Amino acid sequence: MEINEPLSQCNICGQDITEGWVFQVEGDIPENDQKEYLKFSMGRYDAERFADVLIAQGYMYYLLLDLVESENIQEQDDVQYNEFLEKVRFLIERDAMSQAEKPVLCFGEVGDCLKLAFISPNDPKLVLSSFAEIIRTEPWGEYFPLLEAREARHFPRYDGIMAKIIISPRRKTDIKNIFCITLNGAVDFNDYELTKLFRFDSAIKTDKKIFNNDTVMSVWVQEKTLKDMNWDITSPIEVVTDSHNKEKKDMFGLLAYTGLDDTPTAVINPDEYRVRK
Repeated sequence: MEINEPLSQCNICGQDITEGWVFQVEGDIPENDQKEYLKFSMGRYDAERFADVLIAQGYMYYLLLDLVESENIQEQDDVQYNEFLEKVRFLIERDAMSQAEKPVLCFGEVGDCLKLAFISPNDPKLVLSSFAEIIRTEPWGEYFPLLEAREARHFPRYDGIMAKIIISPRRKTDIKNIFCITLNGAVDFNDYELTKLFRFDSAIKTDKKIFNNDTVMSVWVQEKTLKDMNWDITSPIEVVTDSHNKEKKDMFGLLAYTGLDDTPTAVINPDEYRVRK
């Protein structure tokens, strides 16, 4: 027998059966998955908006920020460590990145290395100063009582590097060739110029003594990027790295942030704070 409408009563005993009704809509997204799909959609929108400007401009400013002594911190309590990483990413995206005047992206999955990209050379100033203030003022000891610094003066502390990344003309022909979206909605990017920046990051680690006073974040900034930012750094140093028997050189200055002032201190003798291998 064909039933065109759902029955409200059992056709045998007459009992009300409406409480047992279950409806399934084809194509409906389970509630638990909705946030992931929303994150994917937002990530794609942000990436496309950034890429539109990037294609026209031809370059961006890429920032890497590493948590100081991350292995020591993770060893103390792995659960709180992962919660800390999520908290930091949430705060930098909600509070620090919101200070930017032009599009800015936070790349990759949650991890101890924060990767940010900027269109305007002025926006890193705003975002870094805001993030330094976050590091300084948030009650980290209340949030994560099991985590503490062993080598630096306080937890957390960050050390980073920033440089100008020129986009290859071949990438400008198709917006889809610039960024990718991971399965959980995170934006990611890979390029030869970025690989070179990671090489410099490995070659210019900062001595922990820079954190002995009020410094909460140190950033090595490429000389040409400093000029774009109109920052007067008088004593950049040469950084040399080697990859597949090819030598790469560039000049970097060092900025120290305390989170107490809007502007960082330009370190006069950056070579003094460079780790010698």
